Amino acid sequence: MWPMVLLSTLISVVSMIMLHHEAEIRDLKILTQDQASILSFTAYRKSVIDYSVDHPGFVGEVSETDLSPYFPYGYASPGIWRNVVTPERVYVYTNYRLNAEMLNERFYRSLLVGKNRGGELVSLSGHNTSIVLPSNIPTNAIVIAGS
Repeated sequence: MWPMVLLSTLISVVSMIMLHHEAEIRDLKILTQDQASILSFTAYRKSVIDYSVDHPGFVGEVSETDLSPYFPYGYASPGIWRNVVTPERVYVYTNYRLNAEMLNERFYRSLLVGKNRGGELVSLSGHNTSIVLPSNIPTNAIVIAGS
């Protein structure tokens, strides 16, 4: 009888450890995906800025085709990032779910990283920046403004 109780207890403990380990692996996978998405968004932003420096009179959305020479070697744009270039600044934005806290930390809690709230940029920390966004940036999109 005691061997059966011991065996069932051992199986229960091993099962709990495995479930806990699976949860840690799942959390690590989500963290890695979030980091990769933010790195991709940052690389895309750099490419748009580089393009705008080389084409100072350009206004509008830079196409993926025009951006491709500016992408880092081996970069494959996922097609979920968008941009708008105005005479004042460059905007990159997305409706894709990004880890806002991680993005905020990546840009040192900059006021130029936020969301479109009623046509204005509100930082991820909740500060109203009074920056009026181009009308083609969707409401609630994550936006990075810069030059």
